[in-house]
Amino acid sequence: MFGFAALKPGTYDLGLAYLGGAEAWRSGHPENVFTWVSTPFLAMLMALATRVAGADALAFAYNLFDTALALGALAVTGAVLRGRLAPWLWWATLFAAALFGPLSSTLWWKQLNLVVLVLAAAGFALLRRGRGGDLAGAGLIALSLSVKPLLVLLPVALLVRAETRRAGVYAIGWTVALEVVAQVFLAWRADNLATLSPLPALANFAAKSLPAADGWACNVQNFSPTSMLCRLADGPVLWNLQRATVLALVAVLGWLLLRALSDHDSRSWELFAGAALLSPMLSPLAWSHYQLLLAPMFLVLVATIPRDAASRPLWLLVGAAFVLSEISWTPIGTIADLARAGWLAPAGSRGYGILLTTASFAQYFLLAAAIRFLGRARPRSPLPLSGRPG
Repeated sequence: MFGFAALKPGTYDLGLAYLGGAEAWRSGHPENVFTWVSTPFLAMLMALATRVAGADALAFAYNLFDTALALGALAVTGAVLRGRLAPWLWWATLFAAALFGPLSSTLWWKQLNLVVLVLAAAGFALLRRGRGGDLAGAGLIALSLSVKPLLVLLPVALLVRAETRRAGVYAIGWTVALEVVAQVFLAWRADNLATLSPLPALANFAAKSLPAADGWACNVQNFSPTSMLCRLADGPVLWNLQRATVLALVAVLGWLLLRALSDHDSRSWELFAGAALLSPMLSPLAWSHYQLLLAPMFLVLVATIPRDAASRPLWLLVGAAFVLSEISWTPIGTIADLARAGWLAPAGSRGYGILLTTASFAQYFLLAAAIRFLGRARPRSPLPLSGRPG
């Protein structure tokens, strides 16, 4: 899959970001581009990138970089799990990770999801060293959020615990600083001090998140709970009530997960995985490839759930979540299309929508397994993936 991503022509989502960067350099207003829903910091990065290379060359170089990053992440995963899983399960885990649908979608779309996830994971790994790594770790987490705010709940999770509160404050401070630098850059390109305000960027995201004719809130490839409720209601009926309902639901799920994590160390990978799992649910826009953020929880659960008869229901939940996550391999389509049966669910058909809606339930199955398992007593022999830092 990585080779296909590296050789696949076209610029896809990176090309859209490139257009925003070009507009940011020209006018200081990337939001003038219809498809732009990203951060000022990314606008600054892409604006600078347009000075270095064209869209096609940049997309090809990014393909190679993202592919190398994916291979590196697989290598690190394999090294951490080696000797801690039975050989057959170790190979099965690596094989499943290599074929993980959201990872392939991220590579094919030329998205930034993997970069963002790796930055946040590297920052959290530094935080696990104790206060000596707080400043640098928080800086990497802030860089992740500034490029693309996918793991928005990670700083919140850090703030909740006294032991990591300093790191949470650092992460928020770094994020604000990076965005201020970006706003200054945009104001310079616009030659207008009014561009120092972040309100246009926020208003642009809000407009694209609404179920209006030019919004994407009810799109079938949008896996957020808000989008699902919008489609189940057959449209944006009482939209504000729908959003409030979803936010209340996510708050309840977050409380349940926090309670399950109460006996786990504040710097455990379980905390990181929980924040990654819940974060996309908050936004009204969570495209199918955002399910890459399920990967940390998959790894934590596979590494720590006992392999005994009593744990079979948990393994069934995790397995069901993985199978559901494999349904959608956008932009190719669905697993039906990959099986040369595109006539079963061609893009734009009702069947295609049903398959994608079914795929969006992976996050809920995985969350159910996490809440059920993590609420138990801490594993007898904590792995480097769990328990206290070490």
